[in-house]
Amino acid sequence: MSWMSPSYVLQSGFDTQWTPLAKRYSLWLYREVGWENEHTLHGYPVLFIPGNAGSSRQVRSIASSAIRQAYTSPHVPSPEFLNGTVASVDVFAAEFNEDLSALHGPTLLSQKAYIDSAIDYILSLYPVNSKPTQVLLIGHSMGGLVALSLIASPSSSKRISAVVTMSSPNSLPPARFDRRVEKLYHQVYHGLYPVTSNYSPPVLAICGGATDSLIPSETCFLPPAPTGYTMDTLYRQTVFTTSVGGVWTGVGHNEMVWCHQVRSKVASTAIRLAAAASASPPSEAEMMNIFDAWSSPPKWPTSTVRMHPVTELTLNHQSHPAVLLPPSGHGPQQQSIVDHLYMLPFSSLSVPHRLSLLIARGALIDSETLVAGDDMRLRVKILLCNSLLEDGKTTCRYMSSPQSTVQRIPIPLPNIPFPQPGEGSKPGDFGLAVEVRDLYAVSTGGEGRKDAWIGLQVNGYVQKGKEGLVAVLEPDEKDPKSSSTGGDNKLVGRRDIVLDDMGAITLTTEILLPRMLASSLVAYRVESSFSQDCQGDQSPHLSSGPEYHFHAVRANRIFLLHGHAAGPFVPGAASSRLGLHLRLFASPDSCQVQSLRITVDWWSTLGRVALRYWTVVVVWGIGIVAAGFAYALWQWENGRVLPDPKTIYTELILGSIRLPLQASGVVFAFALLPLPRQVFLGTGGGWILDPLLSVAFLWVATGFMAVLILALDGLAFMISTATKASRFSRLMSSPSPTPTGGQRPLSKKRSFAALGVVLLLVATVLPHQVAFVISWLMVLWTSVASSRAQVLITGTDLRTPSLEQSGVADNLEPPVPLSSIREPSPSSARRRNSPEPNTNKSLLSKLSMTSGSGLAHSTLSNDRALIQHILLLQALLLPTQAPVLAVWIRTLVTAGYSAPFDGDHNIFLAIFWLILAEAVVSGVSWKRKLSK
Repeated sequence: MSWMSPSYVLQSGFDTQWTPLAKRYSLWLYREVGWENEHTLHGYPVLFIPGNAGSSRQVRSIASSAIRQAYTSPHVPSPEFLNGTVASVDVFAAEFNEDLSALHGPTLLSQKAYIDSAIDYILSLYPVNSKPTQVLLIGHSMGGLVALSLIASPSSSKRISAVVTMSSPNSLPPARFDRRVEKLYHQVYHGLYPVTSNYSPPVLAICGGATDSLIPSETCFLPPAPTGYTMDTLYRQTVFTTSVGGVWTGVGHNEMVWCHQVRSKVASTAIRLAAAASASPPSEAEMMNIFDAWSSPPKWPTSTVRMHPVTELTLNHQSHPAVLLPPSGHGPQQQSIVDHLYMLPFSSLSVPHRLSLLIARGALIDSETLVAGDDMRLRVKILLCNSLLEDGKTTCRYMSSPQSTVQRIPIPLPNIPFPQPGEGSKPGDFGLAVEVRDLYAVSTGGEGRKDAWIGLQVNGYVQKGKEGLVAVLEPDEKDPKSSSTGGDNKLVGRRDIVLDDMGAITLTTEILLPRMLASSLVAYRVESSFSQDCQGDQSPHLSSGPEYHFHAVRANRIFLLHGHAAGPFVPGAASSRLGLHLRLFASPDSCQVQSLRITVDWWSTLGRVALRYWTVVVVWGIGIVAAGFAYALWQWENGRVLPDPKTIYTELILGSIRLPLQASGVVFAFALLPLPRQVFLGTGGGWILDPLLSVAFLWVATGFMAVLILALDGLAFMISTATKASRFSRLMSSPSPTPTGGQRPLSKKRSFAALGVVLLLVATVLPHQVAFVISWLMVLWTSVASSRAQVLITGTDLRTPSLEQSGVADNLEPPVPLSSIREPSPSSARRRNSPEPNTNKSLLSKLSMTSGSGLAHSTLSNDRALIQHILLLQALLLPTQAPVLAVWIRTLVTAGYSAPFDGDHNIFLAIFWLILAEAVVSGVSWKRKLSK
């Protein structure tokens, strides 16, 4: 539970004199009530940028944690504050009125311009004698992209000390429907890896992993540097919360800003950067050390060889093949140890050995230097000891920069879920997994040595279930254990991959599955079996993937493994990389894992594919509809009746399997080519998955088209039923009589005038996407009206002739426009009883007499089929246009009608659809051009 007392101070001075966007957005200063003065700036400036539909109030968790870490109580600095390790911060937050920035490129550009001006305003608030020169930017979701876009400008980047993104789509936009968003990503990439040597702030990307259901995990990675990029001094780091010490679990998208373990580390980074910048601008080395606390493991200090005589220590001369403190079984549950030396003998003087060490809630010490951990309870030192033949004395020395890895790992407690639901891991429930390789008993000289040991000097307190120590010294195996049952079919999960006969489980076991695909698209299901009943025992745990996702291995518990580095459409991703690398941690007193069974979890895999490829289905659908439209026009040009979409998909797809198979073969071949990531063909999922997914998307998109056609038919039926008896329907169906009693067509002057007014609004006020949606609604209404016109003529809905029927002769009478076929108005008895020669009633009688020739039938079928093709194509384009309409309406409602909205006012993107809709609504008859 996090306690806070938030308050927000509006920065009214940041008005339109600074930026015209002040009418639309606002800037706030966070203050902890009772802890800070609301009207005085006293720290380093930090600016929080919310994301898509985000709020400035999301800053309260991070800002409150920063204040309460810098102060122990109201206005009482902490010890770290007094010694200069941390400093206070002034946390500002931008309010974007919950703009839908993920759907609209100009909205992102507006937020970028607003933040750029806000940085200038924030820096101007500080006194000249203590005025900072830079601001720390923290961005959540799309706010992280706004922050990254600023470092592309040299004038903006020099005012930014660092950028921290949280659950941001750093490599790929979440909805790839706006070319301006793609352009902004292009600018971000060049800002991350500039070609000049100008200053560029460090960037840390924090990702929630597979738990984040809104941002695919591989898109949260910062994009890799270009091939041959030589500026290695730039700090660009991506970390997953599953590997961050004290977090060790995935974090949801919205939970990223208030999860206690994450927000406290972000706040700690902010106040440490503030301390580094308080005296002078921080050096790159200082900032790297602060950011390295997120990802880099502890480093062994560089030291010289120091000889230490054993006689000065309290010795235990008995050697131990392994050390376990406190002892297992019925030994003491707790024990106090003072300067005790435990000796682990080398099994051979000439073979390299590996020391595996697990320190639970303790610290590793090198001489008097803390390597890692908490040295308040348990302190462990590692020494290399030798016994000499000439004098029988035993000497020990500290190791100098050994080939070692030190990793913080969680300690799952027995019978308690890991991580605990709703709380996650506790920062104190950690252990240090230390591995030292290439240990030789005789390293230098070696003449006359008799025996050799690894000495562990222990000081402190151990207690079962809390503090403890496990150490094992064994011959070093260079290659990890790997599965011997793998085959190529294991990539698609046709059979279980069983890991058995892995040998005796030691403290750390490396497992390599070389034939398994490490991709974000594939999820693996893991089941474990044990050699004995493990109820109530200490459970081993397993880490997987590049982000070190930890899982508690327990009986009757299933968990999923997945990768993050490889994924579709991500630039530079190692999508063809095979192999799954696992590491199993198990102490001698814990349950011994007998086998791990790993299979593909198909439901989770399908969910991951759907999350990443939903845009592909829409794009493929547009291509299929366009191809069907072109085929229909080709049929019409060859003298046949224009087939509607339902006829095409029924007869070409369901009637014959040859065309779908041919299309699948072409798509399969194209998917094998190294196409760029902008091509929505399914590339980037892996060299094995690419062709399979591409063919699958072709069929899925075709099925989606069938569902969409049925949905449009249902929508048209509901509209027709709802308006049949309404006054609006009668008005739309009644003719406007001319002096001769016929239909009064809309004049060309009025049509051009209406079109000009709409285009003027698009150029000045309305986004062109609004015009597109209006045109689609007009076509939809005309489609409903055309269906009713057919019913008036035949009494039933006309069926489009099949593709095998012969066409209508080109020398028949000109077709009748749809606009002249209207339902007779019942409002006038005179017109109903005495119809004029050119009235609709006469026209209907004439059409009824000539209907046997097929002229009216074919004319109405052609017009209606053409309208249905246009309606279907526009319906598929709606996902690329309608989101901007939602953004526009939301901006008007939340920011006011006078707020500037940088929509797309390109009239050339709207004029085609408006003219097309006008032609459809006005009843223009579509005729073939006769060949000479």
